[in-house]
Amino acid sequence: MTTVLLGVALVPAAVAAAVVALAGRGAVPRPWTGAAVAAAAVASAALVSGRLELVPGDAAGWIPHVAVVAAAAGWLAGRFDRPPAARPALAWLVVAAAAALAAAALSRAAIRYRWTPAEAGGWIAAAAAAGAIVWRALARAAAAVDARAALAAYAALAGATGAVLGLAGSARLGMLAGAIASASAGAWAVAVARRGRVDAASAAAPVALACVALALTGGLYAELRALPAALLAAGPLAVAAVEPIAARWPRRRALAARAALLAVALAAAVGVAARDRFAEPAAADSGDVPYGYE
Repeated sequence: MTTVLLGVALVPAAVAAAVVALAGRGAVPRPWTGAAVAAAAVASAALVSGRLELVPGDAAGWIPHVAVVAAAAGWLAGRFDRPPAARPALAWLVVAAAAALAAAALSRAAIRYRWTPAEAGGWIAAAAAAGAIVWRALARAAAAVDARAALAAYAALAGATGAVLGLAGSARLGMLAGAIASASAGAWAVAVARRGRVDAASAAAPVALACVALALTGGLYAELRALPAALLAAGPLAVAAVEPIAARWPRRRALAARAALLAVALAAAVGVAARDRFAEPAAADSGDVPYGYE
């Protein structure tokens, strides 16, 4: 229990807070929040599992690697997407490639033993599109608010993802999502202390891609169904969709509307996952979940 508390809550929050605090001491916040989230995910996985493998033997073991790759992709995409020489198409391509790489790593067992090449290609392409779309929606929604609200939204999304995965029968995946939520909360605490003068944009990619990767893994190897996963993605998508309207509203009203949309979608995802979980007969709960061992 102590290891879980340290690995899921305390260490990720402390690591993220320390990295963000050290990186943001200057007048201009530096884009290190994504690296902080990735470092926290690696530290959490090392504590919870007791080891880190260069080539993990199971799908859940790839999540820290996904966070590191996503942090690098988010940094690179941010450079491509920045005026005056903005190249948003390259930003999309970088994040989609990172999501495709993550999907290929997570679904190795299915690719090798269950799927035809066409099925594997379709799955990886769909995962790449989902990762890029959720990243862009989260980044767009976060760009409309200050760092405190953006990091709180990241924490809420990752926390809801963890709850849904836990209800889908995978405590391990839920704990990994909880570590992402704790890291976002640690960065949020620094942002509160500095009145929003913290970079939050760089964390959109690792948070989005880690949540998508965890949901993919839950669908492949646990009992996560399509509707709760879709509702998780609907939160940032809905907030991004209403941004042109919310931008014309007073600041507090717009912030409350964005928060309400996100909260409704995430609460619906958790509610549907709970319904699916407790509607199953007790005998259907098989205990351990296969994580894609080869």
